[in-house]
Amino acid sequence: MPRPVTCPNCREELDIPAELRGQDVRCAACAVVFVPPTTDVVPTARRQPASTGPDYDDRGRWDDAPRRRRPRPRGSMLWVWLLLFGVVGSCVFGCGGLLALGMFMEFPNFQGYDSAAGRFHAEFPGKPTEREEVVDGPEPVLYLWTEFHREFPDETYFVYYTDFLARDLKPGPDQLLEKACDRAVARTPGSEEVSRQPAMHDGYPARDLVIRSPDSNGETVVRFVLVGKRLYAVGITGEFVNADSQRVRHFHERFRIEADGPAKKK
Repeated sequence: MPRPVTCPNCREELDIPAELRGQDVRCAACAVVFVPPTTDVVPTARRQPASTGPDYDDRGRWDDAPRRRRPRPRGSMLWVWLLLFGVVGSCVFGCGGLLALGMFMEFPNFQGYDSAAGRFHAEFPGKPTEREEVVDGPEPVLYLWTEFHREFPDETYFVYYTDFLARDLKPGPDQLLEKACDRAVARTPGSEEVSRQPAMHDGYPARDLVIRSPDSNGETVVRFVLVGKRLYAVGITGEFVNADSQRVRHFHERFRIEADGPAKKK
C-alpha cells in the first residue's frame, strides 16, 4: 500500500488509495481539495471549498467521513432573550405599576373617624387632628377644625363647623349657606369660583362649592351642610383635586351627622 499523503493545508496524514492518486480529492479533516501525487512528494492545495453550508457539494470527496461543523457558541442568543424579556417585562410591570399608583392616588385607604365634640362621623385617609381657628372678617367666626393632610399627593381633607347664634338664623337656611360660600371664596384672594350648586345631605340643606386657586391647577371642593344652628364644611383641597374625583365623592358620601348630638334632626 502506498505511503500516507500529507494534506498541504492541515498537515493531516491521509491514506489515499493508489487508484485516486493524481486526481482531485478532498481532505477528510479540513475539506481542502488537492491532488495527491503519484510519487511520495508533498502535494499542494488547488482550491478552498466554496461553502460548508447545507448546499455544500460533496462530490469528489474521496471518503465518507462526516463533515466537521463549527460548534455554536453557548449563550450567543442569551442576550437576545434577556433583552426581549426586559422590554416585555418593563412594559407589563411598568404599566401595571402606573395603574396601581393611579388607583392609590384616586382612592386611598380611608379610615373611619368619630368626633364626639362635633357629633359627626367621617372617613379620612389617615388619623386626622383637631384644632380651633378664628376666621377674621366683619364678624369673626370661631371654627372647630378636623383635618388630615395627605402628602402624596399633596392634599388636605377637612371637616370644620361653627354654631350660629339665634339672631344669625333669621335670614334662613338658603341665605346662610350662600353667605358661607361667599366667605369661603373671599378667604382666598384671586381665587375663581368654578361652580355653586344647591344640594341635600341626609335630608339637610347643603351647598356644593368648587373653587380654583390662582396658583394651582387643583381645586377646593367643599360641601356646606346646615344642621339646626350648626354649619358644617366638608371638603378636600389640593393640586390634583377636582369635583369629579372618586375620593371627593367618597369623602362627601361617608360624612354623616350623629343623631344624638346638638346636630340632631328636628
